[in-house]
Amino acid sequence: MYIREIYIEAFGILKSQLLRPDTGLSCYVLGNGRGKTTLTYFIKAMLFGLDDTRRSLPDNERMRFIPWDRYRAGGHLTVECSGRLFRIERGFGRRAGDDTLTVYDVKTERRTDELGTVPGTALLGIDKDGFEKTLFISERLLRNDGANDLVSGRLSDGGEAVYAIDEYKRACSLLENARKEIKRRGGGELTRCKEELSSLEASASALRHCDSEYPEVLSRLHDTEKRIDDVLKQGGDKQSRDTNVPRARGSRVRLALVLFAVLSFILAIVGYAMSYVTHAHTALGIGIILLLLWAIARPRRRIADTPYTKDADGMARRAIELERERSCLTFKRDELLAASDELSLLLDEIARLKARILSLEEEYRAIELTEELLGQAKDTAASKYLDGTRRAFDDYLKLLGVKGTLKLDSDFNILCQDTGGMRAYEAYSKGRRELYSFALRLAVIDSLFYDITPPIIIDDAFAAYDDESLALAARLILKLSEGRQIIYLTPSHARARDFMKRN
Repeated sequence: MYIREIYIEAFGILKSQLLRPDTGLSCYVLGNGRGKTTLTYFIKAMLFGLDDTRRSLPDNERMRFIPWDRYRAGGHLTVECSGRLFRIERGFGRRAGDDTLTVYDVKTERRTDELGTVPGTALLGIDKDGFEKTLFISERLLRNDGANDLVSGRLSDGGEAVYAIDEYKRACSLLENARKEIKRRGGGELTRCKEELSSLEASASALRHCDSEYPEVLSRLHDTEKRIDDVLKQGGDKQSRDTNVPRARGSRVRLALVLFAVLSFILAIVGYAMSYVTHAHTALGIGIILLLLWAIARPRRRIADTPYTKDADGMARRAIELERERSCLTFKRDELLAASDELSLLLDEIARLKARILSLEEEYRAIELTEELLGQAKDTAASKYLDGTRRAFDDYLKLLGVKGTLKLDSDFNILCQDTGGMRAYEAYSKGRRELYSFALRLAVIDSLFYDITPPIIIDDAFAAYDDESLALAARLILKLSEGRQIIYLTPSHARARDFMKRN
């Protein structure tokens, strides 16, 4: 694949610029602030579009590269792939909805949909992030984070399906989120269900006495009601007996005294009327005596003090006590019934929680097993290219004059053997780190693009190199340019001349 023509109508600081890179090494010298990095971003935007997901100006490409004096940016990029020429025309507005994309077949000058909505992916087989981590080499983006993923994402073997690392990442992310939802430190649904189950079991344990206590309370209530019935029955018999009680003897004597006294007074009145004074006095005296006897006569025991009355009071008090007891037992019975219903609901909820916990535990084990199987599949895919990438990495290190033993692990971490042990490359100076990363980037490109030869765009990635390392890097780039297109941008005329002299 080659970039044949770059036309920038307006993009950042660049306007009305036409470039036709060579099929080998093309070197462009642009001073700082003159559009060197803007040119590399224009090529990337033509292939993959603008990234406007971030808010900050340095990271938001739409805000950064839409010219301030215009409402749109755009241009076209003509590329050659498999003997065919395609012209990719794009326009970028202030909003993503205003963007336009048109792809032409240069030979026929007709529109074509062969490259889809993302031409870079159709031409290179990678996404925008993959482009930045492989073919777009700059000082800021030199480190090959995720190189293993990018290579494995492009692997295919004799017609087998491509190992989709993006799907692998998405699957791992989904599995991780699902695993954390089930169980994580300080939370998770499984932990919540177990805590709720423990609380419900404690509540159910406190209510289990109601099943054994209810029959006893019911029996006591029935016994109390029977005793109340007996008391009420005895009270009815006593009332019927009280209606037949004869009057007391003392009451009859006092009644007779009153009658005789009244009779004596009548006789005395008649005697006075008939002038029988002596007889009248006698009758009056007898009447008075009878009244005195009636007044001082001691009455016999009153009906209220009879044994029958005392028995009635006792039965009334007993009936009241039994009613109170029945009321308490009825309340206790209702309370136990409510507790029994609540216990039944708690037991149902406990059974549901136990089933849910069992299901969550099975899901958690399934997630762990799936993660393990996905990791094994990823390692299996990596083993198909890892050895080749390591060999290419060693070859490029030799061409760059790197001495010592460097190794790559399965995740493409660079390890350096030093003083008897292996150290991460981050422990070394910036110049050495960039040198190691440059060799790794080239090895990854060889492994990733085994079926095509895409261009490499270098945005002054050698600022931290010493003279010897820079000379070796220039020699390596010139050697690579014999079989692929390399676009090198630098702010230094001296560095450009050095590259061209070696060419």
